Amino acid sequence: MQKDNYITISTKDFSELDLLGRVIPAVEKLHIRSATKDAREILRQPRLAIVGSRKVSNYGQAVTKKLSYDLAKAGITIVSGLALGVDSLGHRGAVEAGGQTIAILPCGIGTIYPRSHVGIARQILDSNPLSALISEYEGDATPGRHHFLARNRIIAGMSDAVLITEAAIRSGSLSTANHALELGIPVMAVPGPIDSPTSQGTNNLIKSGAHLVSSAQDILAIMDIQPAKATLRTYQPDNDIEDNIINLISSDIRTSNEIIKKSDFTPEQIHQSLTMLEIKGIIRSNDYCTWHLL
Repeated sequence: MQKDNYITISTKDFSELDLLGRVIPAVEKLHIRSATKDAREILRQPRLAIVGSRKVSNYGQAVTKKLSYDLAKAGITIVSGLALGVDSLGHRGAVEAGGQTIAILPCGIGTIYPRSHVGIARQILDSNPLSALISEYEGDATPGRHHFLARNRIIAGMSDAVLITEAAIRSGSLSTANHALELGIPVMAVPGPIDSPTSQGTNNLIKSGAHLVSSAQDILAIMDIQPAKATLRTYQPDNDIEDNIINLISSDIRTSNEIIKKSDFTPEQIHQSLTMLEIKGIIRSNDYCTWHLL
């Protein structure tokens, strides 16, 4: 367990926080809890807010964890609110990737809310020296009802873009998207099943003009970060067959027949491994039966 440092900064002293002067009400001070004492280091990387519903479907869980993991690996700081559901999943994905994540609290910097997330908060602080808990409230202040929506303006104002991975029609996370639109920063949303109540909010955002995204590459492009310079999830093959297939696809040998011809394994082994790699989200085929690495 690392030693936590507590620092207080004036947002006016940081150009990276200029947008916090434009939210209503403006944010003048922030209290930070982190392993580092250097607030500028915490703010050095590009920052993406990942938010959404507290009640999240299996689909939403998988999407949030994958995107937050991949983006944290790519050097993006994941900003969220430590709430139940999408928020905590976004933090967890970044923690698992060994990346940086920032949790904006609705309570004093000296306490954690919800209390069930004390463990996640500890993981955030211990997993990366530049990860942090941040609040506009001092000490052990308990959260009032208005603190939760007030927190959303900070999440938006501290981020270079906002991503909603899953949200119901009345999800409070949509207020974060509204703050982002008012500040002029990109809003992105992951589409969901048209009959899923937990995707109605995100689907409506897309219909209203939010960027539709389905991969880390989509998000990096919108944030104007070159995917070639980012380090996305690196997959460690489970066996020699998977290793052989990945190497062949990387060498532009992309159809199943070509892979079988160039491989030392049986057609049955190749087909089974191709299916497993697709299920794991490592490869995908298009309509022409050509395989691509994700």
